Amino acid sequence: MRDFVDQIRQVLATAILGIVLCGSGHAETVVGFTDEWCPYVCEPEPNRPGILIEITHTAFEG
Repeated sequence: MRDFVDQIRQVLATAILGIVLCGSGHAETVVGFTDEWCPYVCEPEPNRPGILIEITHTAFEG
């Protein structure tokens, strides 16, 4: 069982490394879609967009 867990960890580490290395390009625009689910994603208001919108915006700020 321990060997199986070690194999899963190795596969996940390799996948994450591949995503990080291959995804290092710079995009001009990031587009995402979601349903309204306040307080996470609220109606579009400039001062209260929702927690996840604020986190995403902060993560992608240059």
